Amino acid sequence: MELFDLTETQFRLVVSLVVLLTAVVIHRVVIAVMQKRMADAGVQYRVSKVSAYVATAVVFLILAQIWLRGADVVTYLGIVSAGLAIALSDVVKNIAGWIYILSRHTFSVGDRIEIGAVQGDVVDIRLVRFSVIEIGNWVHADQSTGRLVHIPNGQLFTNAMFNYTTGFAYIWHEVPVSITFESDLDAAEQLVRDVLADHVPDLSAEIRKDLMRTAPEYRIQFQHFTPTTYVTAAPHGVIITARFMIPVRQRRNYDQMIWKPLVRAIREHPDIHWAYPTTRTVITEPLRLDQPNSPK
Repeated sequence: MELFDLTETQFRLVVSLVVLLTAVVIHRVVIAVMQKRMADAGVQYRVSKVSAYVATAVVFLILAQIWLRGADVVTYLGIVSAGLAIALSDVVKNIAGWIYILSRHTFSVGDRIEIGAVQGDVVDIRLVRFSVIEIGNWVHADQSTGRLVHIPNGQLFTNAMFNYTTGFAYIWHEVPVSITFESDLDAAEQLVRDVLADHVPDLSAEIRKDLMRTAPEYRIQFQHFTPTTYVTAAPHGVIITARFMIPVRQRRNYDQMIWKPLVRAIREHPDIHWAYPTTRTVITEPLRLDQPNSPK
């Protein structure tokens, strides 16, 4: 005995089509009204997403009522679920990743993240994937490349994910300055410190407020926020590293703040010289020049 006769099947197809079209029309009306009454693009995005999720859930429930009426729902859903779990394992994993993102607040639209080999700013989160505007790659100082990268949500379960902005919106930045071994080291280090003091804004108050705000959720322990310097040796000279804390999206701006006055100051100091990879030849014995035998 067939579960549905032909007439019943046709009727349910028509009703299902009407339900789908009605849901699409209502969703588009909601979006149109929202765009007229809401000027904030962020609010528009969130309302659009909520409307889409609600419409999808309602349509799914109505279609389930239409097509499963009179059937053994538990058995049917069990068979369907087992088949989907095998055939659509990646999709199921991506949906689980979506639930994880929303429930654990792993990241939100606007956060800067890194996952796998991709760095970027999150611009969209969907059921099976999220999208970022890529940074880095061939562009330096964490600036945007302009490429949109789509990443399956399931990647969260197989790759470490770095969040630049959630919890704490500052990162440590370092500027290495290489000078020759013959340079005046003390003068060079003091010069770097003077440039930091004169050109790097004091963010200590803002950083402490940010740490206090995130203290209930994250145990971030930074004792000192003021710029400092470290000295180390390299094969081609001495490296003075300036280390300081900056807002996440300001690496290039701070490089500009530091390098322009630093280059000018080193250029004007007679006892400080830039170092770069070179090759030196050391001769420990007198050179002998063999004279060719004179002709007889």
